[in-house]
Amino acid sequence: MTAMISALVPYHKLKQMNQKLEFMFINMNVSVNAQMEFISQEGRLQHDNLKSTLERISGWAFKQLVKSLDPICEQGWSYSHLSCYRYFKDNKSFNNSKTFCESKNSHLVVINSAAEKEYIVEFTGNEINWIGLSKENGDWKWVDGTRYDLNQTYWVPGQPDNGRDQKTGEVESCATFRQNGLWNDALCSNHCPFVCEKDILYR
Repeated sequence: MTAMISALVPYHKLKQMNQKLEFMFINMNVSVNAQMEFISQEGRLQHDNLKSTLERISGWAFKQLVKSLDPICEQGWSYSHLSCYRYFKDNKSFNNSKTFCESKNSHLVVINSAAEKEYIVEFTGNEINWIGLSKENGDWKWVDGTRYDLNQTYWVPGQPDNGRDQKTGEVESCATFRQNGLWNDALCSNHCPFVCEKDILYR
């Protein structure tokens, strides 16, 4: 009997030690996984921060390079945002406005950023005008080939709504720039002022 008890005691202790080791291993594994996840998140954050910094630096460097090249615009055109702009108050349809801009070696203005949007608001004196955005085969496209989904859009809430002229059946397929800088889809046959945009020149 005494021999059996003495034989059971080491086993009981061994079982306790094994349970403690298993508990320690589980906790250590959880801790390691948590540390690895933290390191991974930190790595992604640092990568994103570095990418953002490099984009800002490259953007700043490009602007400085452009300034050093002494950009200019033709007489009657205004320079801003690495482009030349001219506002025409003649009321024309979208297609006629587009053709007119092309005759000036330019295109209807393309909005690439919030800063450019605000500039056009000020430039046009809060007037409604055409921008170079229209719908083709159900898809909105910029006249210069810029991808529509590449930049943020600034539609009036609830727009575009694909409204239709009840008399002619014409669908609203061309974009106007409203007084507050937001966009609205309109009938392409409407007549509005417009802004042409062209590349800058260098001395």
